[in-house]
Amino acid sequence: MNELVMNLDLTQIVVALIGLLGIIITSVVVPMIKANTSVKTQAIITNIIKTAVYAAQQIYTPEQWREKKEFAMEQVLKGLEQYGIALDTESVSDAIEAALKEIKTAIDGSWDGSQSDETVEA
Repeated sequence: MNELVMNLDLTQIVVALIGLLGIIITSVVVPMIKANTSVKTQAIITNIIKTAVYAAQQIYTPEQWREKKEFAMEQVLKGLEQYGIALDTESVSDAIEAALKEIKTAIDGSWDGSQSDETVEA
């Protein structure tokens, strides 16, 4: 009889611990994974965009700014597709422009923000 009572008490404790573990996983672990994934995804996007912009800078002349932009857009969209990341083309275009500004500023500080896309010599 004592064994039966002891088994029931342990079972209830184990069930309670499993429930507690479930609460901890859903309230702490899952949000941490989601947060890390979005940070990783953002890093992937940034790396793809910067790589495409650097490549376009190396491949094309300053006068070929349209070709540079098209090349960078194509490369970014391909890279994002490989990782299963979906971004609209306007966001990609804006991100490319931001990366270009960052790169040019880092290289020679020549970007003052007053130039239009057509006059930017990259």
